[in-house]
Amino acid sequence: MSKPVKFTLHPIANTDELPSGSLYAILTDDDCQGYTVGTRDDVAMLAGVLLAFVRRGIVSNEIDNLDERLGWTWLSIAEAVRAASERGYIVTKVGLRRACSSGRIAGAKKDGPDWRFPQARFLAWLVKPASHKPGRRPK
Repeated sequence: MSKPVKFTLHPIANTDELPSGSLYAILTDDDCQGYTVGTRDDVAMLAGVLLAFVRRGIVSNEIDNLDERLGWTWLSIAEAVRAASERGYIVTKVGLRRACSSGRIAGAKKDGPDWRFPQARFLAWLVKPASHKPGRRPK
């Protein structure tokens, strides 16, 4: 069983001069995901929504897990191979499918015959030798 992810709230540097005031972000301790929340007022409204869910189970309409409004850039296997190559890694489609099916790429979801996964989670997997054996670096 994996350990639970912890969240921390951070002010975003150089945003205090915006008309709306400083912005804040929530980051995960595994460095795989970050969420820009907005201004202090936005954080307060979010707190109210989260408390309504925790205390009374109140939620809005369901959305699809691939909804881009979630702020995630989702990659297909082919897109991930290209992204790896652009960063100097050689990763095969077969190797990525194996990593997805074995759960080594967090958040990977089967989408028809192919796999899709959040770009940030893929990049975290790509650069951590403990979870991935990097391919040869091109010359």
